[in-house]
Amino acid sequence: MLPYDPGARAALLVRLFRAPAFDVAGEAALEEACAGMIAGDDPEAAVRREAWEELGLRLGDLEFIARVVAEPRVSAERVSLFLAPYDPPTGWARAAASRPSTRA
Repeated sequence: MLPYDPGARAALLVRLFRAPAFDVAGEAALEEACAGMIAGDDPEAAVRREAWEELGLRLGDLEFIARVVAEPRVSAERVSLFLAPYDPPTGWARAAASRPSTRA
């Protein structure tokens, strides 16, 4: 899911520690799109949960883009892709400084 501010033409990414990237390249954190496991939820509920957990962001409307195979050469796992416009003054549930995110 990619939350974006249409007015600022900016998107939010999350910066997370990934042990393999650290082990191979020495990178302490990677910037990536907000994502997570569906875990029994419908995809839209999972997107909203992950936006709250990773970015502290409450989402309004979601725009479904596609359901694709993430890594076709190594897995049959499918992912649902969404765009999520948000309004910074009302979308933030808590201070942005308290969450490890990046504006792109």
